[in-house]
Amino acid sequence: MRLFGSETPDPGPIPNDTPPVIIVGAGPVGLTLALALVNRGVRVEVYEALPELSPEARCSTIHPATLEIFDEFGAVETVMEHGHKVHKLQYWEREAREVVAELDYAAIEDDAKFPFRLQCPQSVLTRVLKPKVEASPLGTVHMGHALVSFTDETDGVTAVFETKNGPKTARGIYLCGCDGANSTTRQSLGLGFEGDRYADRFLLIPTDVDLRAHFPGLAAASYFFSPEEWTITLQLPDVTRIVFRVGR
Repeated sequence: MRLFGSETPDPGPIPNDTPPVIIVGAGPVGLTLALALVNRGVRVEVYEALPELSPEARCSTIHPATLEIFDEFGAVETVMEHGHKVHKLQYWEREAREVVAELDYAAIEDDAKFPFRLQCPQSVLTRVLKPKVEASPLGTVHMGHALVSFTDETDGVTAVFETKNGPKTARGIYLCGCDGANSTTRQSLGLGFEGDRYADRFLLIPTDVDLRAHFPGLAAASYFFSPEEWTITLQLPDVTRIVFRVGR
């Protein structure tokens, strides 16, 4: 088995009795990792604390390099069917309502297989990836399973999950924590959450108003700047998302 471009020689088929890789969290990271592993013949068990996939839109931009990853895993066509392709970025002077810069993704056609970015909300992306994982005989997704604790052992890991029917124990060869900023996995290992927070807070507003009536020639992804306030407009498959910076 060769993982993620490793130059290690392929040792051959994985024994059927090998415990699965346990993935904690069924967000984009957890489901993408699960899809990568089942495509390489590795059995996975994904455990998600929520009873159903999160309905929150959250992030929506998928860049060309990520589309190539989905292509490798056989999911890119389905992902693109549920997203909106963006071929140009624009930067506007808000008060003057003038475009001051425009970047065309055609400039990277010779370097990228997918010379555009895709706007697809996280709540849509996860609903595309989950069936892909479950379509494999090697992949299972368990909803309503919140990680409580785990024990690292010499030949694997044992994890305990809380469910509506009481505690459940699972055995795996590895445990991967893909459970977000407040990761139980990371906290259990005593690992910090390195990095800085954005100094600003953001408000995401969906609208069906056609902003091109007010800004002729508006691109699907546009950034507006002014001394007082900046905003971003992003065309999603069914609405336009407006991103505002708000005070704390």
